[in-house]
Amino acid sequence: MNEAEVGKTDLSNANLSHTLLGFANLKGVWLVGANLSNSSLTESDVSNANLSSANLTGAMLEGANLSDSDLRNADLTRAKLGDANLSSADLSNANLTEAELHSAQLEYADLKKANLTGAMLNKANLNFSDLSYANLKGAELYNATMEDVDLTYANLQGAYLEGAYLSTANLSNADLQSAVLIDARLQLANLSHTKLNNADLNKAFMSQANLENADLSNANLSNADLSNAKLTNANLTNADLTNAKLGNATWTDGRTCANWSIGVCR
Repeated sequence: MNEAEVGKTDLSNANLSHTLLGFANLKGVWLVGANLSNSSLTESDVSNANLSSANLTGAMLEGANLSDSDLRNADLTRAKLGDANLSSADLSNANLTEAELHSAQLEYADLKKANLTGAMLNKANLNFSDLSYANLKGAELYNATMEDVDLTYANLQGAYLEGAYLSTANLSNADLQSAVLIDARLQLANLSHTKLNNADLNKAFMSQANLENADLSNANLSNADLSNAKLTNANLTNADLTNAKLGNATWTDGRTCANWSIGVCR
């Protein structure tokens, strides 16, 4: 079936485990509940396909086009999706545990309640995607682009987000305990009620971010830019603010820091 042109064939519940489908045209095909575990779909066109509840564990999907596809409740555990196009795909409740998604295109994707524990998303494009209530514990998101992403109530404990671009992202009520956010771009981000205790925010750019009621206890905020940020009722117990820019920030007690404040709210 290599380089096949399957068209809109209904292959629901089919057993295609270990099948070679590299470069196949599977656009619009129905694969509901199909078993594609350990199959090769490298560079295949699977756009607009219905793969809901499909078994794609260990599948090779590098460079595949899965845009606008239905992958709800699909099992993509340890699937290889590097450079894959998943823009506008529905991955809600999908299992992507330890999946490889390096440089994948996931803009406008629906990943609500998806399990991305230990997933590798370095340099992935997640702009405008919905990751609310998703589990990203221990996930790798180095230099990932996540502009205006919805991460409300998401679990990002111990996640690696060095250099991630999270401008205008909504992370309210998210759990980022012990997460690494060195050099992360968080300007205008909503981090209200977020757990950031023990997080590493060294050199993070958080200008105009909303950190009201956030837990930043024991966090590393050295050299971070918190100018014009809102920190009302935030918990900064034992936080390291060495050389942090605090100009015009709204401090924990509601007062406005002087525009020359460095390390301490003046």
